[in-house]
Amino acid sequence: MSIPTTDAEYNKASRYLQQKVIIYFPGITPVVVTRDDYLISTGTLEEAHATSGSIPFGKVSSNELNIKLSSPNGLFAPSNKLSPYYSKMIRGVKIELYTRPVPDPIEYDWDPMGVYYVTTWSAQVTGITADITANDKLYDVFKLSQIVYPIKREISYHDFYSEVFAALGITAEIDVLLTNKLRYAYIMQDNKAFLSELGVGALSDCYCKHNGNIVVNYLYKQRVLRATITDGDQIIDATINQTIDMSYDGSEVTCNLPQESAEQNVLSVKNFSVSASATETTTMLLSSTPLIRMSKVATTGAPQVHVINVNATPSEVTFEVQNPNASPYGINIDFFGTIINTYKVTYKDEGVKLLSIDNKYMQSFLYASMAKDYLHKYVSSELPVLSLNVRGNPKWELGDKLRIVSERYHLDFTGILISNKSTYDGSFSSALKLIDATLLEGVI
Repeated sequence: MSIPTTDAEYNKASRYLQQKVIIYFPGITPVVVTRDDYLISTGTLEEAHATSGSIPFGKVSSNELNIKLSSPNGLFAPSNKLSPYYSKMIRGVKIELYTRPVPDPIEYDWDPMGVYYVTTWSAQVTGITADITANDKLYDVFKLSQIVYPIKREISYHDFYSEVFAALGITAEIDVLLTNKLRYAYIMQDNKAFLSELGVGALSDCYCKHNGNIVVNYLYKQRVLRATITDGDQIIDATINQTIDMSYDGSEVTCNLPQESAEQNVLSVKNFSVSASATETTTMLLSSTPLIRMSKVATTGAPQVHVINVNATPSEVTFEVQNPNASPYGINIDFFGTIINTYKVTYKDEGVKLLSIDNKYMQSFLYASMAKDYLHKYVSSELPVLSLNVRGNPKWELGDKLRIVSERYHLDFTGILISNKSTYDGSFSSALKLIDATLLEGVI
């Protein structure tokens, strides 16, 4: 019988860790690999948001797992017809990663480190190793078809997120604090761009947890301290940067206040050709968007030719043109409706170069002022983000609040974990990025 692992086990001066990878090949019993057989190394990159951009929250990214396996006799080579896994080493295969201290004498529970799905599998029949890249659930969400979502009024960020993920067939953990309401909720982009823009507008981060679930976390909240990291138990070295970019000397955030327009022409179709005694169906992009409602359709140019079965989304319209006449006709069609117009209000510092946000989902003065305050403190802080290398703890999750106490680096820093790059090759270590907790906590 195994027992749960504590932080003390991972903080020991001498520790020995195991990892196991479970590969769920289709149609057979899951294959478990460890350092005792085929596992050579693993590497994971987890990010609460894409950390390569200038905006320090919201931009979604998919966590990644890299695995190197020994592949004797081409065992893990996809092209090897003699492998028992032939035709099974394919994209989408589920992989789970776990870590625990080596049992001696106590046997510990395995701590999950993520659920991933194969994106590439590379190995030669004559080679001795195989390289696997896998990504979490968000990777496939990005590739799904754009969500068709009707424009809704006065819906909370929480409910908007919930309905979006439900439309994708996914259950996600949405922060109950996301109660602020959008004046108009709508979708006009592919899934990755949409989730990134909504994340910025909702002041939230979206990522996958170690259990594989998608989570959306509101930024401005108090968190319980997860752990204290010191020179004696975890810290290898720290990188102290003054700020993300010293060229910024302030911030600006634009609040977008949507409102319904007067009725207007949203699409004109000239000389639409319809065959004799036929009904033609087509879909066209609207010229004015986002469409709130279609109000009427007008046709000219042919007797008894009618437009029927009009169905519109915020960006396109599908319709049928019915021609009962014995001759073909070309007609003009005009669609009328109302769209979202946006009134903009900008909060800004005095400065030469401002870090700025102009986001269509930031629709309240409260959120815009909070975001502007956050960006202002971010660019003016002496240490907004701390990077450090540590021995690592597989139990740490993105969003955890960690305190760093180091006499060696003259540090007493409390931050929120936004990036964790871990490696395992028999020993385990992590490169962390933490954003200063005081930039987010105590704001409201």
